[in-house]
Amino acid sequence: MADLVRGKYPVTHPTFSALGQTAVTAATQPNIGARTNASWGSMFNLTDAASIITTGVMASIPVPVEIGDVITSISFAVGATAGATLTQSITALYSGIGTPALLAQSTSNVAADGGFTASGLRTFTLQTPVTITAANAPNGFVYASYSVTGTTMPTLAAWATAAAVYYQWLSTQALKGVAAVTHGSAVGATAPATITSPTVAASTPLVILR
Repeated sequence: MADLVRGKYPVTHPTFSALGQTAVTAATQPNIGARTNASWGSMFNLTDAASIITTGVMASIPVPVEIGDVITSISFAVGATAGATLTQSITALYSGIGTPALLAQSTSNVAADGGFTASGLRTFTLQTPVTITAANAPNGFVYASYSVTGTTMPTLAAWATAAAVYYQWLSTQALKGVAAVTHGSAVGATAPATITSPTVAASTPLVILR
């Protein structure tokens, strides 16, 4: 059998390189690349997207994962507009099943900008680490979510998504697509227990799970 490094396949996934060799969990999984929906999109097509959500609404973004991953944080790339006059901001992780269920959420940030500094990477730490299993990610993905309550929503690095193209084409996925969906209202400091009555969003933010 030929040496695998001569099989014309990359030893390191290109996305791992694009993220600076950032690992899922640096302390325990340093050789496993951070999980990101950039694997499904293209970093060359990112835009500085506004109005992905309105105040108090939650956006949920499917992100590919592998069984055994231990997820401790969720990150978003902030665009030119920082958060302002915010009262709550949270992130959460949901299972990739028919009715996605809450797995863990972050503590709410009550700073005026919610930690969304312009042109920065906003990272939230989950209150409880989540181990990816066949039960919570049977189709190889979970939903990373965020909600911001306040006056000025931060803009985020995102891809434009069209409902007809991105939302209905893959029936094996829990919500039938790779686009972000919005759901809930007046979310505040507590993430909804499930994702219900989702609506496809006009943009899908770049998400990094570690």
